[in-house]
Formats: sequence, structure tokens, C-alpha cells
Amino acid sequence: LAKFNHVRSEFMIELEVLIEDSGRFACRFLNNIERMWEAREILTFPVDLIGMAIDQKKKKFISHSFSQQIIDERWFGALKNKTFTGKCLVALEFILSPLLVLPMFLKFLLFDVCSGVPVMKSSF
Repeated sequence: LAKFNHVRSEFMIELEVLIEDSGRFACRFLNNIERMWEAREILTFPVDLIGMAIDQKKKKFISHSFSQQIIDERWFGALKNKTFTGKCLVALEFILSPLLVLPMFLKFLLFDVCSGVPVMKSSF
């Protein structure tokens, strides 16, 4: 509906009301879904509604718990959120990531910058 905003100025108010009503309907529809697998089927097949909502900045739709769980699964991987070992791996990655980046940063700082090696070679 948002694509037809440019149609005519006389229908602008009705279009804006329809856009707002469709957003409210989508959130109420998500509230009536009972199981996560049902929400996953509706929100991802055949069209990725989560991606469309993110592109259109629909904050209420994205902030729903079902939408958030699907976004978390995409970010962390589907199995990492479900098992205890998967959750432990996510925590370890979060804790150890600064320790893994620190040696690379120190090498860059001590050997490349201090020895006078240019960071980026100029094209001039």
C-alpha cells in the first residue's frame, strides 16, 4: 500500500488510514498465533515478511516476540538458541572475541605503524 502513495492527493488520507490499519492488523494477527513454528511459516514463506518490515521500518511488527526470535535465529544460527551447548558457544564467542582481536591489533600497532610501514599505499 505504501507504494501507491503518489496516486492522487484526494485519496491520500484514505491511503494513510489503510496503511496504519494494515500495520495494526499485522500486529494483532501475530498476537493470535500460538506456536512459533506457525509464526515462522507465516512470516518467512513464501515471502520474507521480516525483511520487508525491516526495510519499511515497521517497529511494532519487528518488536513482536515472534519476529525477534526469527531475527535471533538468523543472526546466531537456528540451533545455537535452542541447546545449552549452543548458548554456551554464543557466550564464549562473545567473551573471547576481544582476546582474538587483540593480537592482530597489537601486531598492526607495534610492527606496522611503529616501523614506518605505510598502512595504505598511496596511488600518487
